[in-house]
Amino acid sequence: MNVEISTMFELVSVMLALIGGILGTFKYFSAEIARLRAEADLKDQAIVESQSKARHALANASQIAMSKIESEQAKLGDRITSLALDTVRKSEMTAIETRYMAALQGIETRLGAALDKSEANRAVQLGHLEAKVDKLAQRNS
Repeated sequence: MNVEISTMFELVSVMLALIGGILGTFKYFSAEIARLRAEADLKDQAIVESQSKARHALANASQIAMSKIESEQAKLGDRITSLALDTVRKSEMTAIETRYMAALQGIETRLGAALDKSEANRAVQLGHLEAKVDKLAQRNS
């Protein structure tokens, strides 16, 4: 019986050692799984933070770009308005210049006609005066 008890003892010892080994292996794998999960969670969190930063940076860049585009559009609008006003002013100035030149030509034509008429009247008056001088000269002679 002594042998049986010692064999039983050994068998129980081996079984306890086996159970201890299995429990130790289970604890090791459980700890390893928990470590891997924590590592994965950290990586996921880092990815989420990185994506968030990238979205914020993209939103800021988009906002800056839109502000610049709106500013350039406003400048172009002002420039187009200015060019349109310049074009209108130039066409108005051209129309004024054309009317002015036409008026000057009309005045020159009338002045020329008036001078011609005046010269003709002077020639006629001169002719009359010469005729009177000739008559007086004939009377006195």
